[in-house]
Amino acid sequence: MKKRRPNILIIISDQQGIDTIAAYKEYFSHEAWLGHWLKTPNFDRMVAGGYSFLQSNSTNPVCCPARSSIFTGRYSSETGITYNNIGIDKNIPNMGEWVESHSDYTRVYCGKWHAGGQWNYPDTEGVRKIPGFETIPVGVSGTGDLNDFQVSGAMKGFIMNYQDKIPFLAVAFLMNPHDICYWTPPLRGEK
Repeated sequence: MKKRRPNILIIISDQQGIDTIAAYKEYFSHEAWLGHWLKTPNFDRMVAGGYSFLQSNSTNPVCCPARSSIFTGRYSSETGITYNNIGIDKNIPNMGEWVESHSDYTRVYCGKWHAGGQWNYPDTEGVRKIPGFETIPVGVSGTGDLNDFQVSGAMKGFIMNYQDKIPFLAVAFLMNPHDICYWTPPLRGEK
C-alpha cells in the first residue's frame, strides 16, 4: 500500500516577529515582548497543530532580498537580489521550480511576491510570472488591510475545491504586519 503524500501549505506573513504570537509567550518571558498582551487565536491554533521554528533569522533586512532567500535557500548575494524591485537570477531555481523538477506536486502561489520585479501581486495573465508556480490572482494592489482578506479567501477557495489526487504545495503570502508598520499609509491615493 502506497503511503499518501501530504499537501503542503506555507503561510508567510511579512515582517512578523516571533514575539507577536501569543502561543510563544512562554519562550519570551519578559513583559516587554509583545506576546503577553496580544491575542492571536488563529496563529495559536496553527502553532499547536503544525511545526514551529523558534530559532530563525532573516538573511537580509530588506523585502526582496529576504524573500529571494526564503524561496531559494540561498543568500541574496547569490540570488542577485541585493535591493528591491529586481528579479531572482534566472539560473537560481526557486522552491516552486525545484519542486516542479523533483516531484509531481501541483504548485500554486497567492499573495505578495515582490521578488521578480516591480509588481507585488502577480496575476495569471501572460507568461507565468512566478517560475515554478501557477498563481492564484486576487486582483489587488495596495496595502495588506485589504489584500490579506482576499489572499486568505482565494487560498481557502483553492484548498476547499482541490479534488486532484496529486498533492499540492500552496503558498499564501500575506502583506501584514508589514503595512501596519507605516505611521500614515496613503488613503484614497493621497500622499
